[in-house]
Amino acid sequence: MIYELPERYRDIPVPAGSRQTDIFALSSRVRCVAASELRSAGVKATANPERMIDDGSHAWRDWYRLNWDHPPLWQAVTRKVKDVQWRGPDGAKLVWEMKPAADCRLVIKVSTNSWGAFEPGRPPVDHAAEKQLRGGLDWQTVTVSLEDFTPPLANWRTVTELTLTPAREVVAGRHKRPLAGTPWQGPRDIRNLRWEGDGHCHFPP
Repeated sequence: MIYELPERYRDIPVPAGSRQTDIFALSSRVRCVAASELRSAGVKATANPERMIDDGSHAWRDWYRLNWDHPPLWQAVTRKVKDVQWRGPDGAKLVWEMKPAADCRLVIKVSTNSWGAFEPGRPPVDHAAEKQLRGGLDWQTVTVSLEDFTPPLANWRTVTELTLTPAREVVAGRHKRPLAGTPWQGPRDIRNLRWEGDGHCHFPP
């Protein structure tokens, strides 16, 4: 349930990159059930792989946003691509449309195996690709292939997060420092984030 936050709690300091809120949520206790228990109970999967990840009809609802009011360092991040229903097929390309107001650079980052989600004990790896976008009033198509990323990305199977940002990070030892990109001018609109090309989605057995 969503409730209105009492006025006296709305001015509490928040971490950098966060903003104040006027609502809060309460939920019931989460109960986890293992896949083996579901199989034993006769539960059958009914969902099918979907190539359309986000059609844009709900704006950025399936993303969390950081530094949204700071044009050089904003980030939009989704973990939807980790879900087997929207996992990238082998060999497919990631495609979507954006409409920036001015020429700009877009950095596309994917994180693999975050939290040991797919390979326990193996460290996560971040991969990045860059695309130069032209400004204007028309939607333009952005296409990213596996070979566009540095370091190379063999497939989409262990991707846990997808990030869009005008900035990139410089790694120094164990620390990451954001390197500001060109300030993004105008609205940040996205639509039809999808997988295109040959390949098969992989559902767990």
